[in-house]
Amino acid sequence: MKKTISFVAVIIAAVSVFCSCKPAEVKEAENVISRTFGSLPSNVEFVMLDKVDSLDTYALTVKDDVLTVEGTSAVALCKGFYDFVLENGYGIASWTGDRLEFPGELADMARKSVTTPFCDRLYYNVCTYGYTTPFWGWEEWEKEIDWIALHGFNMPLAPIAGEAILARVWSKLGLSQEEIDAYFTGPAHFPWMRMGNMTAIDGGMSQEWHANQIALQHKINDRMLALGMNPVYQGFAGFVPKAVKEHYPEVDMMTTKWSGHESYMLSPVDSLFSVIGTEFIKEWEKEFGKGKYYLIDSFNELDIPFGEKGSQERHDKLQHYSKTIYEAVAAANPDAVWVMQGWMFGYQRDIWDPQSVEALLSGAPDDKMMVIDLAVDFNNYVWKNGNSWDNLSGFYGKSWIWSTVPNFGGRTALKGPLDFYLNGHIDAVKSENKGRLTGFGTSPEGVENNEILYELISAAAWSDSRIDLDSFLESYNRARYGVSDPAFTEFWNELRQSVYDNFTNNARFLWQQRPAYHRGETMNINQHYFDGIEAFLSVADSYKDNELYVTDAVQYAALYIAAKADYALKAANWAINSGVTSSSPRA
Repeated sequence: MKKTISFVAVIIAAVSVFCSCKPAEVKEAENVISRTFGSLPSNVEFVMLDKVDSLDTYALTVKDDVLTVEGTSAVALCKGFYDFVLENGYGIASWTGDRLEFPGELADMARKSVTTPFCDRLYYNVCTYGYTTPFWGWEEWEKEIDWIALHGFNMPLAPIAGEAILARVWSKLGLSQEEIDAYFTGPAHFPWMRMGNMTAIDGGMSQEWHANQIALQHKINDRMLALGMNPVYQGFAGFVPKAVKEHYPEVDMMTTKWSGHESYMLSPVDSLFSVIGTEFIKEWEKEFGKGKYYLIDSFNELDIPFGEKGSQERHDKLQHYSKTIYEAVAAANPDAVWVMQGWMFGYQRDIWDPQSVEALLSGAPDDKMMVIDLAVDFNNYVWKNGNSWDNLSGFYGKSWIWSTVPNFGGRTALKGPLDFYLNGHIDAVKSENKGRLTGFGTSPEGVENNEILYELISAAAWSDSRIDLDSFLESYNRARYGVSDPAFTEFWNELRQSVYDNFTNNARFLWQQRPAYHRGETMNINQHYFDGIEAFLSVADSYKDNELYVTDAVQYAALYIAAKADYALKAANWAINSGVTSSSPRA
């Protein structure tokens, strides 16, 4: 009898342990917070929620000094915890440093639920992988993926190791290693190679490099998938080594030109286009598993090589091209979605008229193509040509992502209209022409700079109504520095009348440009800029032991001096142009 009782007790204990196991998503969220802040506060609990209508939700409750975070995914749990921390001034997760002072005693708070209006929250630009990340290892990527999760993004671009997969495909086609190597650029130029803008510049990566990239992508991919993210992989857009023509003399190959560089592209009417496109997806998924999203761009800042604008030839060939790409992807993975950057739809409106865009988009089913409206900020502030979703009738039935490019060219100067990045998407959400607006994103060409913009953007991705900027900035001050000093408020108020009320694609100082160039800076640097930074630095004695304040003070002081240097350079340029130099005789 005693043996029976002991056996039952063991079974009950085992069941109890099994039932108390945390869901995988909870464990992943806890790990993100522990890695970022050093530990998970003991008075925080995570609970999984069921997802409704494919939209992520988090809910926050405080009772008896315990914060309960409910979420529909690991990312939602991370975002819920982070929003609570940020809004209450307990800490921040940033590229320049992390801070968390989570109190043991918390005021009771009734359950508060937040649902994002966007299924897909995109992060990254193709060019980020050239300006910022080309030589990152797992240490950098692990921190970055944690940052992505805490900021609520679930759709990061993930093209690493695409070159290794391409090499396998081309090898199967009979190309030699030498012919394959001759095609590749160096890692810092990969983005433009992937978009067909350039080849054979600073290349020559070893087989060890490719193997290491595959190993790194496995780690990145596994972590993203464990967090419930949907990575966007690279697809085949038609660009090939010139040597393909030597192996397949009958192939129909076109030449493309971009900024003096020449590349080679298979004609979409050639059967080899589909063969490579399908084989690439198969080879990728053999290595990394089944994907959902594949980014394929064939016309980035390139002319359309298909007939005259408005002609039936152009319409038919664009439609055939997109049909070919879609069918090549679908042959390997019928569930895959082709993702396309819409940069050229704003940047080259003279080429991409509505009829051409409609023809391009018409070759794939509506539920199997997604357009990234990449640069809404450029539409508003640089090109000033109106919204693409209005010009293109909501992208003709395709799902699309509202996105911005807050960093252009990897530049690091302060700039960007803060209220736009916090609330600019509301116009699209309420637009009659929004069509199938399913996503929100940000596509910076370089990261690890201008951090306030990304806090604003990550908040915007979870809101379908306006957020008060003044209140947000006060919370940001407390979260970053542990206090909201009037000097910090003055800093924001002054810069909001200067660089933070301005957008430019030329955020660089005159002294950063070639001497003969010296195009005028367009960052709206004025007296408010200097007054704001002086206000921030005026309390340095009070915060000399505050790590994040010191980090920012050093940066702002450097940018203050950088702007002053431009005044000296302008004076020197004037003197040279006027013939008034130190060796000139005085009047």
